[in-house]
Amino acid sequence: MKTRIWFSLVFFAVFLSCQNTQNRENVDVDSLSTSRNKAVNEVGKIVYPMPTPFEISRMLKDAKAPYILDVLNFSKNVASYFTEKSRALNLGVYGADLSYAATYNKTKETEEFFKVSKELTDEIGISTAFSRTLLERVENNINQKDSLHKIITDSYYDTFEFLNDNGKGAISILIITGGWVEGLYLALQVSDVAQGNAEILAGIAQQKSVLNSLLRLLDMYAANRDIIDVKQDILKLKKEFEDVLPEKSSAISREKLVRLMQITGEVRKKIIQMR
Repeated sequence: MKTRIWFSLVFFAVFLSCQNTQNRENVDVDSLSTSRNKAVNEVGKIVYPMPTPFEISRMLKDAKAPYILDVLNFSKNVASYFTEKSRALNLGVYGADLSYAATYNKTKETEEFFKVSKELTDEIGISTAFSRTLLERVENNINQKDSLHKIITDSYYDTFEFLNDNGKGAISILIITGGWVEGLYLALQVSDVAQGNAEILAGIAQQKSVLNSLLRLLDMYAANRDIIDVKQDILKLKKEFEDVLPEKSSAISREKLVRLMQITGEVRKKIIQMR
């Protein structure tokens, strides 16, 4: 059965239907999501509801959290990723960084993360699905946050479908994992600056259920060597989230946040320093 994940964690753009999407910038995100969800259900595909990088970034901005540039993965690091595993994981990382930059209207950083994402898609071997039309649409809407959000979000779904339709499901899960780790890392780093922010604490606490969904996705490729290694790191985070209660996010102690920052930082460091 083909699988589609309701999780936009990456911005590398495999845009399979550009010829028919000239007016997508004007489509409401909620209606787009609803129509896609219905379409998925009608054909019997499995839908996994998980937060997108944009949702995490918007949560941070809505909470009036500051933009912190120096916590993002350096674009120059892209030249160090040589294996399919490192490229896929860091494609997810850069996708989350791209969403963060775009949400805060950081034009230079958005373009930079788009370029390194494009480079990684070339290296992974899926550049034939990368549309020139998408690149032009991103450039034309670089200062239009809502339009950019729609373009990027739609490309996530098409990308994931493309990978799974072409026998690259494990790669898509690695990308998703890298994006989720980076999103959590960003939220924790910002929480350290905006201490006591209730909205950010709630967003962090909600990652407990997201983490469980991610582990189920990883289990789909339990025999894959790369997935096995990544899952062990995600299980370390699961252990730290065990005593976190989403309904009582305000009760997350400072000690718990520090511990989550430590473990997430270690997992993330392993990813961005991977070769």
